[in-house]
Order: sequence, then C-alpha cells, then structure tokens
Amino acid sequence: MTIDLSQFHDVFFDEAEEHLASLESLLLGLDLDAPDTEALNAIFRSAHSIKGGAGTFGFDDMTHITHELETLLDGVRKGTRQLRKDMVDVVLSAGDTLKALVMAHRGGDDVPAETIASIVTALQQMLNDDGAATSKAPAQSGAPLKRASEAYRAQIFISPEADWGGVLSELTRFEGARIIEFPAEVGVNTPLVIDVPAGGPASSELEDSLAFLLPPDAIKIGPIPAPEPETFGFFDPALANADDSFGFFVEPEPVAAATPAPSSAVVEDPAFGLFEPMPDAAPAAAAPVAPAATMLADGEGYGFFAPVAAAPAAKPVETKAPAPVAKVEAKPEAKPEGKAEAKSDAKQAESASIRVGVDKVDQLLNLVGELVITQSMLAQCAQVLDSTAHEKLLSGIDLLERNTRELQEAVMSIRMLPISAVFNRFPRLVRDLAGQLGKKIDLKLIGEQTELDKGFIEKLSDPLTHLVRNSLDHGIESAEVRRSKGKPETGTLTLCAFHQGGSIVIQVMDDGGGLNRDKILAKARERGMSVSDSLTDGEVFALIFEAGFSTADKVSDISGRGVGMDVVRRNIQQMGGRIDIESMLGVGTTMTLRLPLTLAILDGMSVSVGDEIYLIPLGFIAESLQPRKQDLRTVAANGRVISVREEYLPLVALYEVFGAKPLYPDPSQGLCVILESDGERVALQVDDLLGQQQVVIKNLETNYRKVAGISGATIMGDGRVALIIDVPALVRMTRSRHPATQTA
Repeated sequence: MTIDLSQFHDVFFDEAEEHLASLESLLLGLDLDAPDTEALNAIFRSAHSIKGGAGTFGFDDMTHITHELETLLDGVRKGTRQLRKDMVDVVLSAGDTLKALVMAHRGGDDVPAETIASIVTALQQMLNDDGAATSKAPAQSGAPLKRASEAYRAQIFISPEADWGGVLSELTRFEGARIIEFPAEVGVNTPLVIDVPAGGPASSELEDSLAFLLPPDAIKIGPIPAPEPETFGFFDPALANADDSFGFFVEPEPVAAATPAPSSAVVEDPAFGLFEPMPDAAPAAAAPVAPAATMLADGEGYGFFAPVAAAPAAKPVETKAPAPVAKVEAKPEAKPEGKAEAKSDAKQAESASIRVGVDKVDQLLNLVGELVITQSMLAQCAQVLDSTAHEKLLSGIDLLERNTRELQEAVMSIRMLPISAVFNRFPRLVRDLAGQLGKKIDLKLIGEQTELDKGFIEKLSDPLTHLVRNSLDHGIESAEVRRSKGKPETGTLTLCAFHQGGSIVIQVMDDGGGLNRDKILAKARERGMSVSDSLTDGEVFALIFEAGFSTADKVSDISGRGVGMDVVRRNIQQMGGRIDIESMLGVGTTMTLRLPLTLAILDGMSVSVGDEIYLIPLGFIAESLQPRKQDLRTVAANGRVISVREEYLPLVALYEVFGAKPLYPDPSQGLCVILESDGERVALQVDDLLGQQQVVIKNLETNYRKVAGISGATIMGDGRVALIIDVPALVRMTRSRHPATQTA
C-alpha cells in the first residue's frame, strides 16, 4: 500500500518549529563552562528529530543541514567537543536557516542555495577545526555496527506523542532492512513492522538507535515467521470457521496442517481469541514446531508473539532492554516507577489536547457572539412581560443568560495564549545585540505564563522589539560607563507581564541612564514644536513618540533614526491600548503597555445622541458629569472648552463629529464624558448615558469601510447597530482642532 506522506507535512512543519524554538531556548540557557547534560541531550534530540522528518518527506536541504548539525551536537553531548561561544553562534545560525526553510516549504519565499551552502560549510569547518571525524550517524559514534547472526523481525509501536519522523530516519540506516507493514495512521495500535536479514545490524543496535525516541516496550524483537505460499502466513484456512479466532496466529502442524489437533486452536476469551499465545499443556505442543514460525514472548506483546517450543533450532535472538531516555522535564536518574508515572502523565496531557485551526476558533467565537446578541434580544423583550404570569419563561431566560456568559468565557479562554510566545523571542535578540554593541546585559523574564488574546501575539512582536532595541542601544550604558557611575558592569533588562483589572500590563524596564528631560525639550524646540517648561515629565517623555523625533547623538543600524517609536504608539493604540513612560535620569526607564484582555469582547458604556447609540470602551472613561453654564468657555478659532476642577478641557460634541441630530445641542442640558488617552483628556458631549454592558465587536471594515473615529460596531439587544468609538483617534482629531489648551 502506498502512503501519501504529504498529509503529514503540516504536522512536521509545526513540530519542526517547536523543535527549533526548544533548541534555541535551551542553547541560550547553557553554561559554556559546565553545560547541563540533559539540556545537551534535548538539543541533540531536537536536531535529530528534524532530520528524521525532513528525510522522511524528502526535504533534502533541511536534511543536509541537520546531518552536519547533529554530528556537531553529538560530539558536544558526548564530551568529545568543547562547547564554545562561536559554536553556539553557528548552531543558532543553522537554526535560523532551518526556520527559513520551514517557511519556504510551507509556501513562502525560497531560501537561496548559497545560504544553505554557507551554513553547511560553517558547520563542517567547525567540525574540522575540532579535529573530530564526521560520523555518518550519531548512534554509530565511529564504532562498527554489531551484526545479526540470524534474521529477525521487529515490530515498532509508534504512539501519537512519539517522534515518528525520527524513528523512520533511524530505520533508513539499517542496510537490507525491509518495511513489510506500515500503519495507516500514527497512534493506532498497529505496529510498523520491519524484517532485518542475517548479517544486518543486530537487534541491540536497533534498540540502542531508537532508545531516546521510544520506550523499550514499544520495540518487539522475534524471529521471522515462515511464509505459507497460499495464505501468506496470516491464518490457517482449515481453521477459518473453526472458532471465534478465525484461525489467526495458529501454528501449522509440521506434517498435516490440514487436520490440526483440536487443542491447537486458540482458547476463546473476551479478545475473540486473536491475541492469546499457544497453551503449553496442549497435546499437539509436544510435536516439533517450525523454528521460524513463532516470535519471542513478551509480557506486553499484545498477544502478537507466541512462546517458542523447546527445540534446539528455535533459540530466540537475545534482546536488550535499554534504559528509556527522559524528556527534558524529567531527571535521567529517576526511578522506573517515576518514569512510568511521568510517561502516563504526558500521555494523558497529549490525549487531552488537540490541534485546532485558528479559523475554527474564530468561527466558534463568532457563533457565540451571535448567541449573546440573541440572548440580549430575548432579555429585552422579556422586560415588558408580567413576572407573575410568565414566571417560568423569565426564569428560563435568566438561566440562558448565565449559561451564555459561561459559554462565552469558556470560548474566550480558548483564544488566550501565554505571553511566553512573544517573550521567548528576546533571549536571542538580546544576546545578539549585546554582542554587537559590546555590552554586558542580563535579560529577566517575569510573568511568561500571563495569558492574552491570540490576536495580540503577533501584533505585540514589533512594538516590543522596538522598545527592547532602544533600551539596549540608548538606555543601558557600556560596561566602562557603568563602572564609572558605580553600577554593576552588567546591565539588566526586564520584561514583565501581569493582569491588572480588565487589562494586561506589559513592562520593559532597564537600569540604564534614563531619559534626559532637558535634552528632549531642547530637541523639541529645535524641531519647532511648541513646548513649555511647565510640562509634566510624562508629557515631556511622550514627545519621543512623535514621528522623526530622536535624541541619539549618532545614528546606528540598530536605532537612532527616529523611526519606530511613533509606529510603536500607533500599533498599541490600534490594539485599543496605551503606552506610558516613567524614567529617572541615571537610574533607568520603564515603558508600560496597557492592553485590553481581548479584541473580541468589549466592556463599554452605551451613550445616546438623538436616535443613535454609541459605545465608549470603559478603559478610556475617567468620569461623567453634567456641566454648568459658567464652566463653559469659547476659545477663538479653537472651539469650546469646559472647566473641570480648574483644568480646561477641549469639548467635543459627538453629534458634530458624526453628523447626528441631538436632543440637547446645549451642553449644559446634556452630559459630558471625560475621556483620557495618551495622557490627554477631552470632554465628550452626549445626550444621555444608557448603561454599562459587554458587547461582541464586529469589524466595520469587513462589511462597510473604515470610518474615522470608529473602531468597530456591535448589535444591541433590540437589534440596532451601535458604533464603537475609537477614543485615541477621537483625541487626535480633537488635538488638530485644539492645538493648545489653557490651564487656569
């Protein structure tokens, strides 16, 4: 049967990316002087697993790189090579090339052949420099293979969590071995079966080769059964209808197999007699049995291997029980019981999780959103019903509301991913930039398991990268400067994440030189910006987010061109968040990003303007009030302002922004909602506050077009569409109309 391996490509790509991430993370955490043995083994297994899958699927470019890579890593883990910084650099570069090749095979841009050749040459040069011979495969280690004196058959049970690609790669090394059965699906209780001829690698070599990929009980070794010309050795046709075993796995009589003794049949049991060994006490057992017709017994052999009769020629091949290699989390010296328990836990974890496409999760969330809207409609209709006459109906609607909310929270939790998916990219970045800048920097990660919406994962990468690069380049000083200031010559960069209220807070902190307030003000005046010495520190530091603003003394290829910080703020605002800066000269700087927990569900305040309903995200609302006439002022050419506790705020009439017809054109008759974004406050004039509620966000651009000042839409309980206010955009629009605010 021909197996279409292309169906497994996506699985291999996902696993390869996981192996590469693990390889990089473990490699960066190694102590060059005393590397952890288990970490080295895990790094080698990652490279070897990628090689196995790549070889199976015919990705020769990846196989070429990983062959040299695993040879180098094998020497390191066995102690024949000394781990050095330049070796780590080469391995990391090989990992980068493999990542690019994975993307290329997924359908991305091709990787130039010279890039592949360059990294292979670098790996080979590293091997030659160490004066170590390149072995063909790690299991050989330069020693000759032991040869089998007799042919044997191996049954290999590959569980879903096993590295089946690595298994197939190992089996390709066994010259003359022939795969006679291949499981149609990985994970079923059907083994991969190979026959190894006499003179091929011994069974102990096979077990050693697969020891770190599979547990010992997954490999069954025994003689090759003698084939029967008519039945291919699978069953005895004379017993096809003799019992419930259908004649499977019954040993043929040496003289007259057509008339077997009744006791030869397999004893019936709940397994339908398919997997029971031959009873030793049967009369026919005394007769000679063909040596090649049986397999070696094993306690967990699933009944595939009948015990061999006591005949001189039936001596089975000796088997060796290699110790299982623990996973990264396990200790190699753990007791067998502990390993079995760990294996059981891992198997349970594997069976308790599945891979689901993001589009399916989004579709499920969309359906839950529709359910929320329907429930809201029913609840609104029920408000006019008599509670006594419709008690059961109202009780059912209340129950539906509770269940809907729980379902909504459960589906939302599926979208939540740990922020480690973002944080894990920075150890490599910090290491490379620190080496390029000649600085000593210690990176600390705090709160990596803090969860956030999967929609933020990729969007956060670029803003955080800009902030980290600026902290490394401009924030943390060189070792010489730090020593002169009495600081440790190794600087500290900390990435921290935690939940606070209905938001996720991400901080980028450094113990560098801090921001120079006077230098920022001078640069702002030089660029013609209208600034005052009375500005708060937060307002001054916020100037670095203006397009083209930079205080760098010299331009480098890392930062200092004034490109990026304005993009950082814009990207954070598009995610519904904000960024704040705290800094002390000579002590350090903290950049704080505040984001909503999710982009799919919004807690908002619904307001009305005439017949229209708008939603304002709660995170931007500071307070609401009804203004007095004496608090309102008109500024020539700049519209109106309102005095709130001796602070004049720009007054924005929502009906003017969107062309609605208000009930109360006079602000003193309506209400004002004080909004705060990027350290600026504005007063938004509305007719009335309708109440706080949680809504499902709908993308307006998908169904209509982009509207300035609007971030999305939602469907209310009465079926009407309500627009969601884009507060940061509204503040920017106000800033253009009110270039300056007066402070009493």
